[in-house]
Amino acid sequence: MSEPERTPDGRYVVIDGRRWRATDPAIPEERRAELTRILMAWRREVGRTKGTDEEAASRAGVQAAKVALGERGTPWWEQSDAEREERWSAGVPVPGAGGGYSGQDEQVPRVSRVSVLQVGRVRVRPDNVAGTWRPMLWWTAFSRSWTPWLPVNVVVVEHDEGVLLVDTGQSPASLVPGYHPGGVLGWAYRRQAEFDVDAADHLPARLAGIGLSLSDVDTVVLTHLHQDHAGNIGLLPHARVLVSSDELALLEEKQPAAHGVMPEHVAPPSVTFTPVVPAPLPAPHGPFTTGTDLYDDGTLVLLPTPGHSRGSQSLLVRRPDADPLLVVGDLTYDPALLADERVPGTGATAQQRASTRAVNGLVAAEPGLRVVAAHDPGAAALVAGAGS
Repeated sequence: MSEPERTPDGRYVVIDGRRWRATDPAIPEERRAELTRILMAWRREVGRTKGTDEEAASRAGVQAAKVALGERGTPWWEQSDAEREERWSAGVPVPGAGGGYSGQDEQVPRVSRVSVLQVGRVRVRPDNVAGTWRPMLWWTAFSRSWTPWLPVNVVVVEHDEGVLLVDTGQSPASLVPGYHPGGVLGWAYRRQAEFDVDAADHLPARLAGIGLSLSDVDTVVLTHLHQDHAGNIGLLPHARVLVSSDELALLEEKQPAAHGVMPEHVAPPSVTFTPVVPAPLPAPHGPFTTGTDLYDDGTLVLLPTPGHSRGSQSLLVRRPDADPLLVVGDLTYDPALLADERVPGTGATAQQRASTRAVNGLVAAEPGLRVVAAHDPGAAALVAGAGS
């Protein structure tokens, strides 16, 4: 994954041609993550209090957090090592803490654990992973190659507010004849992808492996409505299910299956969807100016990344003691392809490239951000900290 562009002296990050003072690189990772969370919380307060008597206090909170990070105030490269440590170690006020300062952990909601579960396997044509000059219909008809078997990843986020799943994986029912469309459309499905779900890959079994059950899940984010992402949604009728409103509109199309969406399997009557409509964010996340902050604490933010499907969305996850994550569904099969804007061979290519550029901008703006893809064999290690 590419690093943010910096000036030769390393003191500034360059984004869209503009220079921004870089965070002090000497700040310990845990403290940097804590200060970043506080900064984002104060930025939301600026949006909430804009035009009121409280706005000045909110802006003062932003200033205090940015000074601690070294992004404002005396340039960190002009300070001694002792002065730098004193600056980032000093208490920084936390919104809503009654004047409290950082170090009072109970004031900052937390993501306590993130896990990646394999809920099925898939193999696809190489052109599906990275598009080429070959039109989709051509490689669908004539390709003889398959990728190795790839995981169908489900991401579990355990947060102070509850347990959230990003996608639900492939259903074992998909192995039963008659699950997929018939005719020419069914032929295309069979030519583009093959699936496998053994007993160990069933969603309940995978959740049990990390000490959870279906009943523990209270929120599901579907990156999009394809079978390997929403196939098990019928197991979670009690959960709040968040789907882009643009993606939900595909259910009303004359032939949703032509868009990769099979309503009978991914939209059962037992499930109630909550439409997600991106709204202006209190502060931009890199190039993203719209999104949805799930718990209004900056830890989980949905961002629109259309292209693979009309309403594809990604989830930004900020962890207290580890690098932030961006769970991108099928925006890419391999995060290493993002820097070169190589996008999958299915979907709207121009939209996918635009979303990829936005994600690359976010990577530049969020130090340490790790991209988690739905079919990346290295995703579990990446989340655990062993990847790069």
